[in-house]
Amino acid sequence: MLLLSGTVLDDDQDAIYLAQYGVRSSFAGTSWTLGYEVVGGALYSHRRDRTGAVAGWQAVLTHPLFKVGPVRTDFYASTGWQMQSMAFPGESYHNFRHGFGLEVRIGTTHPWLLRAAYTHLSNGNLGPLNEGLDALWLAAGRAW
Repeated sequence: MLLLSGTVLDDDQDAIYLAQYGVRSSFAGTSWTLGYEVVGGALYSHRRDRTGAVAGWQAVLTHPLFKVGPVRTDFYASTGWQMQSMAFPGESYHNFRHGFGLEVRIGTTHPWLLRAAYTHLSNGNLGPLNEGLDALWLAAGRAW
C-alpha cells in the first residue's frame, strides 16, 4: 500500500508530511491484520520557522469494525520510531510515534484507503525533555 499523509490541528502549528509504504498480513483464523509501514517525508516547525526531513517505520494493527457494501471501516493502531534532520519537537532528533483511529477501505481488489488517527510523537523522555506533538493525522492512498 502507498499512502500520503500529514498532521492537522496541532497546537504549535508544527506539521509533518509523509509518504508511507506498507505491507500487511492477516492472522490465521482471525480478522486482525498486522503489518509495517516505512515512512519518509518533510516536517515544518512553525515555532522555529524551519523545515527538515523525517524517516522511520511503524508497526500497524487493524481490525474490521463494520462493512457496508464495498466500504469497510477498520480500527487502526500503530507504534514506531522516527528520526529527523532537525530537533523536533523540542530538542530531540529521534522520536517514538504512536496513534489510533479509523481506516476506511473503499473497494475490494485494490481498495482506496482513508485514515484519520490521533497521533502522539515524543522521545519518551529518553533524551532532552520535549513537549511532544499531539495531532490529528490524515492519510489517503491505495492498497494492492
